[in-house]
This record gives sequence, C-alpha cells and structure tokens, in this order.
Amino acid sequence: GLEMAAVHDFRLAGMRGAELVGEWLKARSVVVGWVSEDAEELEPVASFGLAPGWLETAQPVSIHGSSLKEACEEGRLNPDTGAFDAWFGDRAGDRLVLVPLVSRDCPEGVLLIRAAHGNGLVRDQRLVGALGMVMGLALENARLYQDQRAYAQRLQELNRMKSDFLTTVSHELRTPLTSIMMGAEMLLEDEEMSDPESTRSKLVRNIVKGASRLSNLVSDLVSVSREDEFQPRLELDRVPLADVVGNAVSIIQPLVAAKHQS
Repeated sequence: GLEMAAVHDFRLAGMRGAELVGEWLKARSVVVGWVSEDAEELEPVASFGLAPGWLETAQPVSIHGSSLKEACEEGRLNPDTGAFDAWFGDRAGDRLVLVPLVSRDCPEGVLLIRAAHGNGLVRDQRLVGALGMVMGLALENARLYQDQRAYAQRLQELNRMKSDFLTTVSHELRTPLTSIMMGAEMLLEDEEMSDPESTRSKLVRNIVKGASRLSNLVSDLVSVSREDEFQPRLELDRVPLADVVGNAVSIIQPLVAAKHQS
C-alpha cells in the first residue's frame, strides 16, 4: 500500500503492484485487469513476468454482460473454465488464481497470479485477499487522482481559451467603437451648435451615449480576461431619477417613432 500510494499514475501504480506481488509470491506471471468504461470488459492494465510488449497486444476479456461482482460470484470468470486463456495460453499445469481488486466494497478489477502448483503462498486466501483489497484501493485512488488532475488541466485550458477569446474580442471591438465615438461626437458638436433640441441632435446624442456604454462594457471584458478570479461587484451611488428615466426614454424613442407609436 505504501509503495503504490507513492505512484499517482494509474498504469504505473498497476505495474508497480504487479511487480511487488510477483516477487513476494514467487509467481511466474501476474496480470492486473481493470473494468472498462462501459463496464463490459476487463482490460489488462499491468503485467509482470510476461513478454515485453504483451500489454500492447493483449485483448480485453468479456464480463458476459453483467457486473464484475456478479461475474466473480457466479464463477463466469473462473480461471479453470478458460476465461483467461487469451492472456495466459497453455499454463502447462501451473495454478492460476483470480483475486478481486476491491475498492469501496465493490470489485473494480482483478489480480491474476500464475504460479507453480506447489506454491503455497498463492493458496493462502487471507493473504491474497488482503493484497487484493490493498491493491484495489491504491489503484482506485491513483485513477481518481489522475482523473482529477486531467479535469484541473482541462479547466485551466478552458480558462486560458476564455481569456484569449475575450482579449481578442475586446480588441476587435475597440477599433470600430473608437471610430463611432469620434464621428458621433463630431456630429453632435455640429448639431448642438445649430439646434440642440432638433431630432437629429437627439439621435446623435443617443449614438454617443450608446457608444460610450459599449466602450465601458468592452473595458469590463478586458478586466475579466486579465483577472483569474474576476468578482463582479455592485457599486451603489445616488443618481437623479429623472436622468435615469430620461436616458431610457431617449434610447427607446427612435424605435417607438419608427413604428409610429406613442
């Protein structure tokens, strides 16, 4: 347990566990099988004592359409029935022992130990059962750690993509906004000199206000993209209610006039 707990990579932890079991129990070979994501097969994830490259070519073993717990309890994965001949082939009289790898009271994989018939260590059910519990828990912890690390890396990547997107969008918006602001302010200056209460003056004034509001929103986007933990805040201040209503009316007035409504 201590040896495997120090390894956070799932497959490396499995390889280390298989190696330790093989050495301690004087086994000819050891294979660690783990339930696939669709829970229909046992996939070999680690081995000891087999030919180099065996893991890359070994095929999964079917659980026969049931859970691993049911398959083990009903004997459908009994090594004596040839369920694992695809992994071990002709055992030439050797003994093959299957040990469930238990985590949270549920088998998540199996430990298969091939040893000589005279090997008394693999006959000790309490010993191999304890090894299965320790290995199962250690492998499940390694898998969870690996999944969480991948999830955290994905979140970091998404956060970086979000920041890059917001930076690009805010930059692209600022250029046309600057042109709109400059043109609208020049038009407003001319209109206010001639007739500040004319319809044209009001429309241009609305354009300036809208462009200014957009400019503030773009600045907020820049702030969001630069801060890792952006915290929106509400800033309270006293404002004349007439100005708030007047601004709302001036923004919607052109839409109302276009539809000849009042």
